[in-house]
Amino acid sequence: MKRSFVSQDTLDEQRRAREEEWRKVHAKEGEAPPMEEAPYDPRPLYEKLQEQKQKKEDAFQEATRLANLVHRLDDDEIDFLQTIQSEEKAREKSKLEQERMELDAFRRFNLIL
Repeated sequence: MKRSFVSQDTLDEQRRAREEEWRKVHAKEGEAPPMEEAPYDPRPLYEKLQEQKQKKEDAFQEATRLANLVHRLDDDEIDFLQTIQSEEKAREKSKLEQERMELDAFRRFNLIL
């Protein structure tokens, strides 16, 4: 394999030529050219990965933030609410029974007249 020195100007020229070819191809297809290359980031890989990990953790915390605000019912609260519900059903049932009895009495009274 032959090794030779390649100047930065040559590399920049080749990159510009590739970008121009991409633009021509995408212009023919009516699409926008792809995004530019990402800028050089001199940070170590560890720092980049830690940043990505922190972003994911922050997104997860934000997604579960509302779920943590909801109060979970314990057994005593559930029992209390069930008791109240059964009492309400019993009151509703007695009310309906009372209405039925009053309607029957009214109908009997109207039949007599």
